[in-house]
Amino acid sequence: MSLRNPLLGTEWGDYFMTAGSRVGVLVFSFAANVIITRTIGAEGRGLYALVNNSILLAALLASIGAAEAVAYFVAREEGSRRKTVGNGLVIVAVGTVVVVTAGAALRTRLPGLLGGISPSTLALILACVLPAGLARVFRATLQGLKDFTSYNVCIVARPVTTLVYSCVFLLLLNRGMAVVPYMLLLVTLTECVINGGLALRHIHPDVIASTERIRKLMSYGLRANVTMLLNFVHLRIGIFLLGYLMTKEAVGIYSVSAALAEIQMYIPLAVGWVWMPRVATRSLDRSVSGTKKLMLRVLPVLLLISALLVILGPRFIPAVFGPEFTASYMPMLLLLPGGVLLGMVLIISGFFDGRGKPHLSAILSLCAVVVIVVSDIFLIPVLGIRGAALGSSLGYLCAFVVAVALFWRASHHRE
Repeated sequence: MSLRNPLLGTEWGDYFMTAGSRVGVLVFSFAANVIITRTIGAEGRGLYALVNNSILLAALLASIGAAEAVAYFVAREEGSRRKTVGNGLVIVAVGTVVVVTAGAALRTRLPGLLGGISPSTLALILACVLPAGLARVFRATLQGLKDFTSYNVCIVARPVTTLVYSCVFLLLLNRGMAVVPYMLLLVTLTECVINGGLALRHIHPDVIASTERIRKLMSYGLRANVTMLLNFVHLRIGIFLLGYLMTKEAVGIYSVSAALAEIQMYIPLAVGWVWMPRVATRSLDRSVSGTKKLMLRVLPVLLLISALLVILGPRFIPAVFGPEFTASYMPMLLLLPGGVLLGMVLIISGFFDGRGKPHLSAILSLCAVVVIVVSDIFLIPVLGIRGAALGSSLGYLCAFVVAVALFWRASHHRE
């Protein structure tokens, strides 16, 4: 009997390859995080978290769901792939103009809302919007084509370049905190070049705007974009709220807790990415049974990761990041249960997106966001960093309960 069937089905290679790339992301991101944290301290780590997440948020807003729509339609409609990718790039370009214009108009208010970043740092964030958005579309093209070898190279590219530039600027040149925004601009540009080079090997995009094609992409993309934005918010709202309500040092300590807890996400996130385009081409019965099997096989891995973090955390965190980050351990503990539940939600979301129902994934994310924001507003002033962690776990519990209910309903609905 072939080993692939008892493990993860006929596409086992894609699952393991994508999960392996996430391990690579973990290793390179961890190394870069250690360098950043050890060289510029908690405040520098907080600035890095704020700038990096601001870039990702701005790129999500500018793409307007183009990347998610490109992945979906490239997988389903082989004959129109060039137009799909080309018009996805057009959408990103238009969205970038809107986001940059809005950012420039609000430049006097945004620094305060983003944890007190400077106007020059805000300008660098806005300069990253277009290359970050294009990189997302190129990567989505590879996902839709099921070229997971190239796709996983794209996934690993950002943490690898972050590590390289961290070594150059922080260790070799000893530039300190001020170089962080410039370093992330170089990371974003490099990521765009790598993703674009790999995607353009397969497809030469037809960038002539097509009203019909753009409307089709936007119909799916807007719903998917809401989901992606909400996913980003529920993962990162604690960082922004801590930056607004407390200090960059608090953000730095919490970001270490979150980075460790999010190790649990790498495998279910990889599984969800591989599963989505396959669900798009499979029957409902096969999609439902496959989703259940994936959840049952991923859950023990998440529990094992949590146990290792609980056992090793007290010595590992201060030894690697420094004594000032000992306070990161307790928030990490509070985040771990929510991380396990979030892993299950990510797999179910892959099922919803593949069935052409990204709005259901949006509902899950919305539930998490509402609970997290309300909890953080009340808990952060009282419990500080621990309050942000507890609020996140409560949000993921709510999302999991709703996800199971919607999955059960979708699995019994015949189209």
